[in-house]
Amino acid sequence: MMEPKYCRGNFDEKLSLKIRENLKADEKYKNRCSAVKYLLDDEFLVINSIEEFNFVNEDIKKDLLSKNYNSILFFPINKEGKIYASIGVCSKYVDDFDSKTLAIFEEAKQDIEFALKKSENMTYLKLLQEALDKAYSWVLITDEDGKILYANKSVEEVSGYSFSEIFGKTPSVFKSEYHNEEFYQKLWNKISNGEIVETTLINKDKYGKSFYLKTKIIPLLAPNGKKYFIFLALDITHEKKLQNKLKKDLITGLLNRSEFVKLLKQKLNDNKYALIIVDLRDFKIFNQLNGNAQGDALLKDMAKLLKETFSNAFISRIGGDEFAVLTEYSSKNEITASINRLMHKIKHLRNFHNKISANVGIALYPEHSKDIVKLIEKAYLALEIAKQKGDFASEFFSEDIRKK
Repeated sequence: MMEPKYCRGNFDEKLSLKIRENLKADEKYKNRCSAVKYLLDDEFLVINSIEEFNFVNEDIKKDLLSKNYNSILFFPINKEGKIYASIGVCSKYVDDFDSKTLAIFEEAKQDIEFALKKSENMTYLKLLQEALDKAYSWVLITDEDGKILYANKSVEEVSGYSFSEIFGKTPSVFKSEYHNEEFYQKLWNKISNGEIVETTLINKDKYGKSFYLKTKIIPLLAPNGKKYFIFLALDITHEKKLQNKLKKDLITGLLNRSEFVKLLKQKLNDNKYALIIVDLRDFKIFNQLNGNAQGDALLKDMAKLLKETFSNAFISRIGGDEFAVLTEYSSKNEITASINRLMHKIKHLRNFHNKISANVGIALYPEHSKDIVKLIEKAYLALEIAKQKGDFASEFFSEDIRKK
């Protein structure tokens, strides 16, 4: 029988009892619990939307939803060819278990099963530490006060500090002047409240040089009731430096996002401007079905169409499937006419006919905002409404959008 052995988070005896009653590594229990089939087949059960998944047992589904769980990951641990244990993870987020997350758990499964063969006395903390050391280049663990208890070799190599130099100190030892106090306070408040935080941190090493970390901070409550924080990070300094050197998108030759935003801050004056964001619908699916070469060709064609449609405008590829245009205008009708011409051209793109569609969101300067960041946000809000309307729809920002 499957009986809960170790749990943390929002868990109670009611759900525990249902697990005992319905979950058993036995063919007869397939019609009582959705996880049984996956256990028997030594597979991962991944449910990225509990609401949409057809549960065998609706009572368990109701209990999970009542606790604000929206995603589940469940997988077996085998020993000597038989099921020895299983691990279940419930998340409050929809689509929380992506391919990178699953790869980490798959590696952890392999490490646990390997360790069981070698020693039944190895602790779970040691196993988890080994798995995480392999999955991430930077692993740092602090206590609930933020004092450093553990740092792997990568932390020493990237920061220049030895472990003995940072033991007992807080991660503020890496602090740079890039982030303000409000940023750090918000970060601390979130993780103190049990939130997992993903962000990019710009730090300074022992010698004053900056380095970039793509960071995931995970608060953990140990069985003894003590709280710990695990900092998992990738050193992306090289990529960031390379990105900062490049001002243009390599595929289309258009300005990249950072240069486009910088240009907006320099160029906007007392004239009237329209900020237009164009999104290619289902571009990722198009790429998967037709290949990267066709995807790149489509992006180049889009850049060409935008240049033809909006002459004397500043144009950028600001995302994988998103373009931005900043153009002066005299009336909304003028903008609408230009967008209609663009949509017509997209519909009749050679080799892409009926394979791609687009949506457009527009925000006006200075009517909607004089602040660049807010202007971009409002253009994106308008884009979301356009997407809801369907293929080739466009939308101007208005205060009514906020109510929607």
